[in-house]
Amino acid sequence: MSQGRILIADDTSASLSLLSSVLEPQGYEILAVGSGKDAIQIAARARPDLILLDVMMPGHDGFHVCRVLKAEPETQDTPVIFITSRNETENVLKGFRVGAVDYIVKPFQAQEVITRVATHLKISRLTRALQQRTAELEAEMTKRREAEAAREKADQRLSTLASREAQHWGLAGFVGESPHLAVGKIAGGEVIEISTRRTGLKTPRNYNARIVQGIASILGGI
Repeated sequence: MSQGRILIADDTSASLSLLSSVLEPQGYEILAVGSGKDAIQIAARARPDLILLDVMMPGHDGFHVCRVLKAEPETQDTPVIFITSRNETENVLKGFRVGAVDYIVKPFQAQEVITRVATHLKISRLTRALQQRTAELEAEMTKRREAEAAREKADQRLSTLASREAQHWGLAGFVGESPHLAVGKIAGGEVIEISTRRTGLKTPRNYNARIVQGIASILGGI
């Protein structure tokens, strides 16, 4: 099983061969190109997990290629490690400014290449997993808010209906002002409870039932 897909862009065939020989035994799938133009095209199609990008290439240099990659939605989150023969501060800082996450200096040290590649692949995967989990939590919170809003709206409609029915049957004096009890209609002299409005107050389990029974008894004696 592949440990990840790595795109290597370098105009020097010796560098391509060396980096491939270091990384392939680690289980990586290697895509090698010799120009910046090819790197842009292959990256868009193959969606590599990481890109090793030479700074000095004919045509499009590594800085230009990195800018293009970071401007495209398909490749903007792909980690880019620059390959450079210059360990100059300005060159390194410029690489970071255009979006690189690290750099490797020629001549290559095999263990350094392996370690840096593995580290940034792990960081990239953890970042994507965190982003996905965050998106899932936000979606779940949105659903809960929507469900709560719908429940509150339903409660309001039932409360309004109960108040209208209570006024219609002359029960407003008993329950019309109560926030705890909603009475629907009278059928055959019996008061039917539709819903109770949820509040933060705790009442006995049969509190509302006793009120309804009491109203029904009063009405039965009329």
